[in-house]
Amino acid sequence: MKRVLMLLLFAALACSGAQGAVTIVVNEVGNDVVATATGTINTAGFDAQSSSSPSGGFVTGSGFVSAWTCGIGVGSELSVDAYISQGLGNTDVCSTGTRVSADSDSGTYAGLIADTGDDRFVIYVSPGYVSGDPIDGTSTWTGESFSSLGLVPGTYVYSWGSGADADSLTVAIGQAAPETFIVGGSVNGLTGSVTLQNNGADDLVVDTNDSFTFPTELDDGAEYDVTVTTQPSGQTCTVSNGRGTISGADVTNVLVECQDTVAPPPVVPDDPPVSVPTLSEWGAAMMILALFLLTAWRMRGFAA
Repeated sequence: MKRVLMLLLFAALACSGAQGAVTIVVNEVGNDVVATATGTINTAGFDAQSSSSPSGGFVTGSGFVSAWTCGIGVGSELSVDAYISQGLGNTDVCSTGTRVSADSDSGTYAGLIADTGDDRFVIYVSPGYVSGDPIDGTSTWTGESFSSLGLVPGTYVYSWGSGADADSLTVAIGQAAPETFIVGGSVNGLTGSVTLQNNGADDLVVDTNDSFTFPTELDDGAEYDVTVTTQPSGQTCTVSNGRGTISGADVTNVLVECQDTVAPPPVVPDDPPVSVPTLSEWGAAMMILALFLLTAWRMRGFAA
């Protein structure tokens, strides 16, 4: 008897704006088939959502429906929500076997059906799943192997969405889990709380002057872009060393510097401008003065 261990890891797409991706790693260990799911799924980038479908833990492939090239599910849900992405993107066959349900299941759900007949793939999650929530499903098949389940060793990647809505699910059968790396750094000068993001998502609220680490790890070669989305009250925080590409090591040198906001000086209104008479205005004034003096002189003559 063989044992298949499916480990859904917390990873990210190797592209800008990626969010937490799901990886299913399948290995033969011992006498049973065991699937363990961890990670998150971003549902924002799908083309459509369908009604709930019956599920539970399963593996299946082209032996069940000729148009299906890959099918796998992990978790305890008897019915699941389905998200659809048009344009398959990966037609490799990960399983040639008919559908085999797990003997026991537990935890929140994650799964995949790739359908070349409709040029789409469908991601399964627990009913009411909230995008970004953690997944922790487990399913067990008793007395199975790669051969008995029709599983084909290899790595199969299914991606959906773009930009901040991009995500992926990877099925790695008989392969090691891809190594992932953290993105983090330190905060200085903070007196309140500041909200940071990586790649337009993965919100992280920091309220102490200490080191920080984003919850989502990234694959080697993935880009990262750390920004401030909510400034602390009365302060302005700026990011240094916030953009780059993962290169086989954790990123720990992102620096967030916070300073008190300086109020601008009060605005003092300018003195009103002094009006200077024009030449014509001076001439008119002199003419009026001359007429006044002439009138006064004549009046004086009459009085004499």
